[in-house]
Amino acid sequence: MPLITTPGTYLSLSEFYYQISTMLRAGLGMMAALETLELAPPSRAIGVHISPTLASMRRGLSLSESVRNIPGWLPSFDISLIEAAEKSGREEEVFRMLSEFYREQSRLYRMTLSGLLYPAVILHMAVLIFPPSMLTRLVWQSEVSPYVTQKLSVLIPIYAVSLAGLFFGQSNRGIWIRAVAERIIGIIPLLGAARSRLALARFSAALESLLSAGVYVPEAWRMAGESSGSPRLQKVVALFPSKIIAGFAPSELLPRYRVFPRLFTTLYCTGEKSGDIDGSLKRIYRHYEEEASNKFKAFADWVPRVVGFCLTIAIGWFIISFYLSYFASVSSVIDGAGTP
Repeated sequence: MPLITTPGTYLSLSEFYYQISTMLRAGLGMMAALETLELAPPSRAIGVHISPTLASMRRGLSLSESVRNIPGWLPSFDISLIEAAEKSGREEEVFRMLSEFYREQSRLYRMTLSGLLYPAVILHMAVLIFPPSMLTRLVWQSEVSPYVTQKLSVLIPIYAVSLAGLFFGQSNRGIWIRAVAERIIGIIPLLGAARSRLALARFSAALESLLSAGVYVPEAWRMAGESSGSPRLQKVVALFPSKIIAGFAPSELLPRYRVFPRLFTTLYCTGEKSGDIDGSLKRIYRHYEEEASNKFKAFADWVPRVVGFCLTIAIGWFIISFYLSYFASVSSVIDGAGTP
């Protein structure tokens, strides 16, 4: 994965998985599909990893084993699903699901960034214009250096914080970095809830595929937790394998942890008792994917309004302060002129 994931990265992954699923549906094998994509990859970042993957597969390794040996390429979520698909024979279905998942991720990411564009423009305009006294000295007295220094002292910290948020918030960072980022993002209204719902959707999809592939239940829960992209969820799920081995059913464990919402627990318990865990997990996945999408959309809608309101208040304060200072100066001049 690149240093900072962009909507284009997700879209390339979506296209990569879509083309594989299409070729598998047409009857081509995995090796033939990858050899075709090696000649015309959906992106350069993906293309550079196909050749070493094919080299490993020619030595007898499976696709999941091959991509796991290439650090930093595919997320653990993808690798777990690919491994489950290989064991269950559901490669075409899983690759199609991954394609749809990353296409939706690209859409949500792009929508969020576009929602931040207008506030970013307004913020830059406000920083460049205010305080008006510096702009006046720049125009009339050519004081370039103080003006540029003051603006950079404001903008550089903003850029640094924004880039740090993008960098540390990526799913391919170290576990402790992601844990800190998750706590910070969790404080932000709507965005924190959207990220937690997305983690539950990823967890449900991975668990369903792993269980359908016949993976040992405790191991399936552990792998699904690692695939969720949420350090908090992963930490809780890491407690499940030993308890399941000790004789507890997952439905008995879920109500003990707040990381699992009531709806998740209810649907899973229903599936466990009815013998349709696969169907329940698919329903859970669809529900939380839709919830995450709605909350990301709401976040993208509200951020421009909130930031715009804050900037309006700040600009209004600057204007009032400027005129209060101006009238005070005029008043002092008048008072001085009237003194004999």
